[in-house]
Amino acid sequence: MAYQLKKTKKVTEELELINDDGSLFTTICVELDRAGLVKKVNEKYVELLKAQSEVAALQAGGGQPLDAGALKDAIELYSGIAWDLFGIIFGERDAKTILDFYDGDLMEVCQQIMPFVTQVLVPRIRKIAQEIRKQAMRSYKPKVGWFGK
Repeated sequence: MAYQLKKTKKVTEELELINDDGSLFTTICVELDRAGLVKKVNEKYVELLKAQSEVAALQAGGGQPLDAGALKDAIELYSGIAWDLFGIIFGERDAKTILDFYDGDLMEVCQQIMPFVTQVLVPRIRKIAQEIRKQAMRSYKPKVGWFGK
């Protein structure tokens, strides 16, 4: 009997961009099981959470007067990291399509797209990574004894 290899089904998620009049602008298909995606997304997501915490801390002030310059810098850092994350997840072309859909307003992109990224995509990507690890562990069967007996 021949050794068989099977091609795995791609795991995808779709994002529909809808115009003000309710018509479909475009549909973006995100492939969630691309090689290296989990590591890149996790690294950038951690950076994003740190930047978000910095923005929140500056906004809260802790009894200090609001430093508008520092807040502006922190928001720009957050936006830049978010843009990098969008590029990793959607690809540069589709990230640009999303930005164009929102007329170049990166803050609106962040407000609208970030819930989809954090509540849908990141959890699914992490679940896929867990399943891949489990599958790898199941396929590894250590030999018993010196001669596999």
